[in-house]
Amino acid sequence: MSVPFLARNFRVEIQNGASWTELGGIEEIEYQPARESAEYSPLNSNIVQSLPTALKHTIRLRGKYINDGSTRDAGQQLIHSVLTNVGSSAQQTIRLTPRSGSTFSITATGWFDVSSVGGGAKDFASIEYVFNVNSLTVTSQL
Repeated sequence: MSVPFLARNFRVEIQNGASWTELGGIEEIEYQPARESAEYSPLNSNIVQSLPTALKHTIRLRGKYINDGSTRDAGQQLIHSVLTNVGSSAQQTIRLTPRSGSTFSITATGWFDVSSVGGGAKDFASIEYVFNVNSLTVTSQL
């Protein structure tokens, strides 16, 4: 099950050292939780059973590719700067916070893939980032 959010209600930021840089151009946010399982068959049974073994979280960010010819969106630039890295140097931390000023936020560490870039002669260039989550923290101060 995926859960879509109105992107305009959230600020998406990428950690840049000790500060946070907002990711521009995002029009849609989708959170996809998934469970992975292993199949097994007990010794005394011929029925295959399934056991949950891992959780997987993916955050999809879809929107417009922002480049005015000489500069790119600073958040998009941060993502693209590590796309060719592997291992821990590919890790990034993102934060989703409601623009309403709520104290609720989601912080996740993981790595980005760019799953599609497109557009047409009369269309804005679109882009989809897939953030593969390694750790996820939800904070809320009531």
